Amino acid sequence: MATAIAGLTGRRFAEVVAKGTFSLAEHPYLLHFEGQLKTRTSRSQGYDIVTLIPAREVLEAIQRLRKLPEIKALARLTGKTLSHELNQFNQKLNAIASRPLMQVVPPLEGKKSVSVHNLRSLYGAIAVYFFCPEHQHEYAFVQHFLGHVLDSPATGHYFRFSLCDSQGKMVRDKGVLLKQVAQLPLGIDEVVLEEGSEVVADSKLAASQGKPEKAIARSDDLQLPKEWFSELDRRVEVLRSEFEAQLQEVRQESNSGWFVRRVEALEKENLTLRLERDRSMAQTEGSQSSLEKIGRLEAEKEVLAEQLKLAQDKLDTFRQLLNGNEATSSFVETDAPIEIEADVDKPQSAIVEKVPSFAIPIRSSEIRGAVPRHATRGPKSGKAFRRAEAIVLAIKDWNRQFPAESFAINAGLLETVFRVHRQAVKEFFDAYQNELWDYHQEIGVESPRWHNRGKDTLKLKEFVNQQLS
Repeated sequence: MATAIAGLTGRRFAEVVAKGTFSLAEHPYLLHFEGQLKTRTSRSQGYDIVTLIPAREVLEAIQRLRKLPEIKALARLTGKTLSHELNQFNQKLNAIASRPLMQVVPPLEGKKSVSVHNLRSLYGAIAVYFFCPEHQHEYAFVQHFLGHVLDSPATGHYFRFSLCDSQGKMVRDKGVLLKQVAQLPLGIDEVVLEEGSEVVADSKLAASQGKPEKAIARSDDLQLPKEWFSELDRRVEVLRSEFEAQLQEVRQESNSGWFVRRVEALEKENLTLRLERDRSMAQTEGSQSSLEKIGRLEAEKEVLAEQLKLAQDKLDTFRQLLNGNEATSSFVETDAPIEIEADVDKPQSAIVEKVPSFAIPIRSSEIRGAVPRHATRGPKSGKAFRRAEAIVLAIKDWNRQFPAESFAINAGLLETVFRVHRQAVKEFFDAYQNELWDYHQEIGVESPRWHNRGKDTLKLKEFVNQQLS
């Protein structure tokens, strides 16, 4: 039920189950919404949102959802405890809802599943199809109902799905339900000056000038409220954003299909080559280590074989002497064992065999140098880059364990807290820019640059160092 409500309202999971407040508005497809997360504007005071089915049905579903025991328990929590429980709940919900959602909408490129957060993008596409007027650009329409500030770059991240018909052709229609229901009313922040509307003169100004109001309205004495100028400036910015968005669409559509396909193919090829490179590097390192180990063992084997041969010759001499045969070899009488020494590092390098009353010493100088010494290799190329990768994996592990104290992965964190070389950081973000953007979207980080402000990095640093040790 929570997943369906999120998809029908375009709200975040936490807003649906606990932090949002919903009530009916005058329009049958609008709900008044308060409690938006991640806002720096007056939107925190509430605004109307469009619903994809009649608002009354959505509100009844929200009320039923919040009467469930699991959801009622959340209402008693606050602060970090509530955030932690909501994150845990969200992870469980994504695990359950991913499979049925994938039967309706495909996962985004590079992803293996569909999350509840992805429904905000799908909500925007369907809302445009149902309710966006033909004369209004969909960017401004979606921006308003997602609760973003004017000209927010975050809105562009939610145009990740397009609607298609049963033949796979893209659907570009807008406002198909406006013929059946009333057009959505403009919010206070969307009031515009209609072309040809009459300008109302200030009666006090007319009286002070000793002129009729019509004369004031048509002369240079006309004074417009400051709010009008602010509204005009805002509308100019909206029009500029819409124009840039339309221009971008025209540029994209003007490109031939083969060019688009070629770019996609190159991106996939680049990803494949990076994976092959990483596998090759891992195999090369493993093979080199194995070859060195085999070389040492082969050298030790030859040394031990030579030592055993010498020992066997000495033992044969002993047998000849004990049997009364003459031999030219000299020996020293002793109670010590035969000791075979070798300048090697393994325990197998020493052989001790007990022979009563006799010992023939074998000097280690005779076999010294039989084991080749390998020079220590220098630092590996890309060591700082791989350290950055390991640190990022540890940070992700932190975020999984402590979602309420999550950290965004940005260049400042790697350079200042973990002292990763700047060039390595630059190469890391060049290589993983898209993956990091998707990751931040999954954990609800909309501004990686500001997300870490005011947070205690000492605990994170200790955690990461333990993971890397």
